[in-house]
Amino acid sequence: MKLLLIIGFAAFAAVANAARDPCICTREYIPVCGTDGVTYGNKCMLNCEKQTKNHELEIAHGGPCDEDQAEQVDLTVQDPCACDRVLNPVCGSDGKTYNNRCLLRCAKLTTNPDLEQVHEGPCEEEQLLRKPCICTMEYNPVCGSDGKTYPNPCVLRCAVAEMPGLKQLHYGPCAEQAFQVRDPCICSRVYFPVCGSDGKTYSNPCMLRCAASKNPQLQQVHEGECEQEINEELFRNPCVCNKMLRPVCGSDGRTYSNPCRLNCAKETVNHALRLVHYGSCDSQAYQQQSFIPKSDVCKCPLMLLPVCGSDGKTYANPCELKCRQRITNSNLGLVHMGPCNQQSDEEATNLQEDCACNRMLLPVCGSDGVTYANPCLLNCAKRSNPELTLVRYGPCVHQQLEQEQVCACNRMYFPVCGTDGKTYINPCYLRCAQRNGKPDLEILHEGDCNARQQVEEEYEDKVSY
Repeated sequence: MKLLLIIGFAAFAAVANAARDPCICTREYIPVCGTDGVTYGNKCMLNCEKQTKNHELEIAHGGPCDEDQAEQVDLTVQDPCACDRVLNPVCGSDGKTYNNRCLLRCAKLTTNPDLEQVHEGPCEEEQLLRKPCICTMEYNPVCGSDGKTYPNPCVLRCAVAEMPGLKQLHYGPCAEQAFQVRDPCICSRVYFPVCGSDGKTYSNPCMLRCAASKNPQLQQVHEGECEQEINEELFRNPCVCNKMLRPVCGSDGRTYSNPCRLNCAKETVNHALRLVHYGSCDSQAYQQQSFIPKSDVCKCPLMLLPVCGSDGKTYANPCELKCRQRITNSNLGLVHMGPCNQQSDEEATNLQEDCACNRMLLPVCGSDGVTYANPCLLNCAKRSNPELTLVRYGPCVHQQLEQEQVCACNRMYFPVCGTDGKTYINPCYLRCAQRNGKPDLEILHEGDCNARQQVEEEYEDKVSY
């Protein structure tokens, strides 16, 4: 019994002494600023300093002292390991990453006096262990300071592990390697169709480049979908054709209402029959030419830019005129931009009165510059004007096109940055500006111009993670 009383009294005395000792403090970090300009880990640590060294010391205010005194904080307090949990990693000279500078100083004073801070941020080796290069396949190209285009920022950041000095210059492919990315088949689903030299339509230029990586001969012919060509295996029964009016000229000198009709004639009547060109045949021109192989048929974009030829005919665009010139091997030349002399609406109406056509509204533009309500009415007008041909589906533009009206671009958002520092909605708008007073304008890079400037400023000093 006496032994228990002695032990109990000793324990009570120890607790009482601890209560009287101002330097037995927890490591809880609730900083206070002393009147000596020093930051203490908590009130207890300040009180310890006051009782043992500086009896005039008082609390100036809660929280740490001014920032210019912050470097002295953890080295002057009784316990250098009273650190907060703020995550601001630094790399030590021992190759280890510390969550903040305070913890590094704690290790320096308690275990490794030679320890120094190497740089801010985690050590590279540990960084690679914690941040493996697991990136999505999103195609959001960026240009690195090594001149290479990376599929997205994540892939570039992974490359930084092997090339510490690598930085991101701007969004979009590098100018000198606009289409040379690591994997050409990492493409978005943006629909910006282009026609390949294999006659196929690709959803966007990236899809074509992907196919070109397997077929080096593949090239882009023009923007927009390819024109539908005759495919001998397209129909099991070649004579099951619709009534679409898309005249084509056969090697027999006859005009067929559409490619399917020509294919039907080929399979059932004349196996040697071939497609010479799109559009109705010109009997006089046909007599002047020999058979033209399919590979020599002109491929022109479906762009409406009417021009008047020296034969008095209106062609849909300069390419169509050059195509006719090549086929007929004639001296056909360009007279002026815009359609040839147009027929008045009254004359067109008179021509239509004798025709038995339905009232279906499917406007088409004739080579005379007149808009017809549907293909039937255009064919009716051909009775009085045998030279009349279909230029395009859709209404005609009745006035001669000025240069500013040539730019028939869609509203697909596929931004590009021009050498004039302006962002254009898509490449078509940039080329439009090029034709209208900016002949030296070129594509600097894909993507918004402003995005590049912002990224260059952001990555001027270091790569952002």
